[in-house]
Amino acid sequence: MWLFQNTCVVCNEPASGVCGACVDQLSPPDVPPLLAVDKATVLCSYEGVGAELVTAIKYENRRQALSPLVDALAATLHSNFDAVVAVPSHPERRRERGFDVPELIAKRLSKHLGVPVAKPLKRVDNGAQQGRDRAERQGVEFRASDRVPERILLVDDVVTTGATAVACALTLGLAGARSTSFVALAATPAPNAATTAVSN
Repeated sequence: MWLFQNTCVVCNEPASGVCGACVDQLSPPDVPPLLAVDKATVLCSYEGVGAELVTAIKYENRRQALSPLVDALAATLHSNFDAVVAVPSHPERRRERGFDVPELIAKRLSKHLGVPVAKPLKRVDNGAQQGRDRAERQGVEFRASDRVPERILLVDDVVTTGATAVACALTLGLAGARSTSFVALAATPAPNAATTAVSN
């Protein structure tokens, strides 16, 4: 059972989820511009050890690594929020995994910050984002309830193009939110412009 594993999910050395040596190998994130987001905080780049950590959590159910990672995120945040809101995952992905990573992150951040978790967003069913290219990801849509908290901390596991975070923030803003901050465990590195130019 993952609850009783006291090893690093990356290197299997004794640790509570992730060891200090692996943490030291995390790369700084390259966060894309996020329209309608007041502040974005991302823990690491989704490459190398960062990618291994997120993959272990999402696809191998190694959730013991979430605690130290979310604790590190929480240490960078203020508490001036009315609610923590997880980006709604596609129902198919949730059923496959049996758990929802953004929701788990939101619950732990809620305890750290002393503010409730809210669920004002509903995903419009246009398919899961995994496996789509960057252009296809721009089409994700959300609906908000009639009343939303004014100051929101929006939570996701990985940010790729930023389209999902932007869609959520815009939807929340139109529904009455005054400010939306965003946090994620990792950000996918942006494509290398020089490499793209050569390939074209």
